[in-house]
Amino acid sequence: MIDAKYQELTEMLENAVPITKKMGIRIVEMQDRHVKVLLPFEPNINHIGTIYAGSLFTAGEYIGGPIYVASFDYTRFYPIVKAINIQFRRPATTDVTVEATLSEAEVNAI
Repeated sequence: MIDAKYQELTEMLENAVPITKKMGIRIVEMQDRHVKVLLPFEPNINHIGTIYAGSLFTAGEYIGGPIYVASFDYTRFYPIVKAINIQFRRPATTDVTVEATLSEAEVNAI
């Protein structure tokens, strides 16, 4: 569910990076300090019939924008990715969801 106050922002975020639109990445949940995005299996299939690792990486990186908007004053700061470390557990053979949640204490600590 996308809270009403995030409806317009969701549309803006889904269109902010053209390649993520082509990959079919969509925000499916957005509430205060919580976001869930969907990476569809198609069109992200690689040469062995699983989701392309670059698409999985992109979904993991992409969620940083929406969770930032759902957690902080996005009119005051503009976050930029400094580093990412990713470990793939197994090949993905279906749609993939990525969830990010920050507690109020985590937001206040940042």
